[in-house]
Amino acid sequence: MIEAPLLLLAVAAALSVTGLGLWLSARQIAHVTRHRDRVPEDFAAAVTLEQHRKAADYAVARECLAMLETATGTAVSIAVLAWGAAAVRNFGSPMRSGRALKAVAGTKR
Repeated sequence: MIEAPLLLLAVAAALSVTGLGLWLSARQIAHVTRHRDRVPEDFAAAVTLEQHRKAADYAVARECLAMLETATGTAVSIAVLAWGAAAVRNFGSPMRSGRALKAVAGTKR
């Protein structure tokens, strides 16, 4: 049955992409947090330290929310993918049996 290796490959790919994205987000949060207490020289005349800290806090909160959204989206995608693979395993592929083609064509056979 080819569905199991393809399912594992798709799950591994999804987890790899998600893991990389979460790692990059964590690095961004660490960088913003590390530089929160110093306004860059190019913006020192236009931005106060308080404004810079507020922007940094907002950036960290936004990135944390994005990480949660990424993890949740990946979990839902994997669950739907696994559910579909289980349906194919339990009921057979409608494409192989011709049921999908018959349903589209409107025939009863």
